[in-house]
Amino acid sequence: MNPVSIDRLAGDDWQTLRDLRLAALQESPHAFWAKLSDERRYNREQWTSFLGAVAWCVARRDNGHAIGVAGLLQEDPGAELIGMWVDPDERGRGCVSPRHRTDPAPGAVFTPG
Repeated sequence: MNPVSIDRLAGDDWQTLRDLRLAALQESPHAFWAKLSDERRYNREQWTSFLGAVAWCVARRDNGHAIGVAGLLQEDPGAELIGMWVDPDERGRGCVSPRHRTDPAPGAVFTPG
């Protein structure tokens, strides 16, 4: 099985966040408090601000294809997982197995299995 890497998105990754969020809101509209119609109207500045307010992480297959996204909102103590979504074609393949449900180190690589 192809490994999955988890990376934190930076300010210049706003398009990756936008694409994943819009896919998530389109595919699973009732799973999020946000609305697709609202987030479609966000501009670059709003997406970049969104990246600064929440620690967004992207899951990618070893070919670079983004397959999921999750936000970590810093709380005292620890962090709260928010806005998690995995591409429907990747669900059930171990992308988010119990051993991955911790704060991943940047560039962490997991081999589901």
